[in-house]
Amino acid sequence: AIDIAKEVIQKEVEHNSAQIAHSLASELLKDIKSAMKIKIKVNPEDLEYLKSQFIGNEMLEIIADTAVEKGGIIIESDAGSVDGTI
Repeated sequence: AIDIAKEVIQKEVEHNSAQIAHSLASELLKDIKSAMKIKIKVNPEDLEYLKSQFIGNEMLEIIADTAVEKGGIIIESDAGSVDGTI
């Protein structure tokens, strides 16, 4: 059953990684509301979608990082860091 669940999750991430990364970022950013400067590292394949979703947010810098798996994010800020990798 666990192997089947892993396979389902991997397929979902493969097809919707940018949307998953956006949802993760939106939720995790709530935990660091006090941050004044935030850098979000994402997989290069998810970069453009996330940039389009956070247009106008001057506190955010969204950059590609090949070390981040599709659908995952890493947030670094002056208020702390959050690893949202899958």
